[in-house]
Amino acid sequence: MAINYSAAFEVPPDYEAVLDVARRVAAKLAPNYVRNDLRGEFPADVLATLGEAGLLGLNTPEEAGGEGAGELLTGMVCEELASADFLSGVLVIQSGTACKLLHSFGDPAVAAEWLPRILAGRTTIALGLTEPQSGSDLAEITTRARMDGGDWVISGQKASSCWPPHPTARACSWSREDLPGTPSPGSTIWAAGRPDAGS
Repeated sequence: MAINYSAAFEVPPDYEAVLDVARRVAAKLAPNYVRNDLRGEFPADVLATLGEAGLLGLNTPEEAGGEGAGELLTGMVCEELASADFLSGVLVIQSGTACKLLHSFGDPAVAAEWLPRILAGRTTIALGLTEPQSGSDLAEITTRARMDGGDWVISGQKASSCWPPHPTARACSWSREDLPGTPSPGSTIWAAGRPDAGS
C-alpha cells in the first residue's frame, strides 16, 4: 500500500525511485509478515532482502558505504516498509543507527570490518544505549568504562537492547570513558562479537 504524502508536502523527484524500491520490497514482504511474526524468530531473510535492495544504509554517510540520503527519505522508506511489515522498518532504523555510530565513533578497523556486513544485511547490531534513568539521552548515560591493567572494564546498566539473543546480532554498548588527565569523560561505543554467531 503506497502512502500518499502529497497532502503534507511535495515529494522531491529524486526520492521517488527509492520509494518505488521500498514499495516493491514491502509488497514482497507483506504475505509472510503474520507468519514470521507468530514464529517469533529473527527475520534473517527480511534483513537480507533489505540489504540486497540497498535500504539498510539510506541515512549512512556515503564515505561509510551508505547512500547519504538523510533522515527524511529514510523515515519515508520506513513508513512504506512498515505498512506491510512493521519489523522491516525497525531493521532499517536499527541498521542505520548502528552504521552511523560505528562510522562516527568506532575504531576505524572495527568500522571497516562491520559496516559492509551490516549494510549488506548479513548481520545486525544489538545496540545497548537505553538506560533506566535517562532513556536514550546519550549525554546522561552513567555506564562507565575504565582501564584495569590491559583490559577495559565496562560497568553500568542498560534498560533494553534489540536483537541480543539472535545469531546474526553483534553487541554494541555506549559508555563514558574515564580518561586520565581530562576534565570530563569521553564517550565510546564498544563492539563485541559473538563466538557462536555467523558472519
